[in-house]
Amino acid sequence: MITSNSHLDELEKLDDPFEIFSSWYKIASEKEKDPTCMQLSTVDEEGRPNIRTVLLKKFGKEGFVFFTNIESKKGREIQKNSFVAALFWWQNFGRQVKIRGIAERISESEADEYFKTRPRIAQISAWASRQSQPINSYEELIERFKKYEKEFEGKEIPRPPYWLGFRIVPYEFEFLIYTTERLHKRTLFYLEGSKWKKIFLCP
Repeated sequence: MITSNSHLDELEKLDDPFEIFSSWYKIASEKEKDPTCMQLSTVDEEGRPNIRTVLLKKFGKEGFVFFTNIESKKGREIQKNSFVAALFWWQNFGRQVKIRGIAERISESEADEYFKTRPRIAQISAWASRQSQPINSYEELIERFKKYEKEFEGKEIPRPPYWLGFRIVPYEFEFLIYTTERLHKRTLFYLEGSKWKKIFLCP
């Protein structure tokens, strides 16, 4: 993958990791099928890692927001250990972003606001699925969906009390630009007090 010098210079010139992420995300939105896909890593009580894909719903200086069932495995793990890592891999764009941070629960009002924007079928699914809990068969899940579909017929669907969101507040960003020469450009931003520091790493 040939990378222009102008893109390489971007990591040299900019000192705000949020500005770089925002710039890259805008381009990824044009090149990737779903730029919101984010690999989220957590650890269990014994320090064993877990990873799964979640969807980034919004971001800004405050952090990176995703929604989930807080009774799910990831929800329980985050509430026990709030240190997490997230990874964006934008293959068509040739960019990777790794974020390490602390996951904080967002307000219920913020969760309510987003839940209302979800498609109705997704709202019903949030009620039907006891995320990460075992079931006897897939048919059982379908029956639960039908049950709530009937229960909420003709009604506004409320947010389940266990369906909330987390905001990842970063303390570290790592940006990587891929090149055909395998001399990938790798740049680390880390918080020192309230200021972001930048260092360059070998690929």
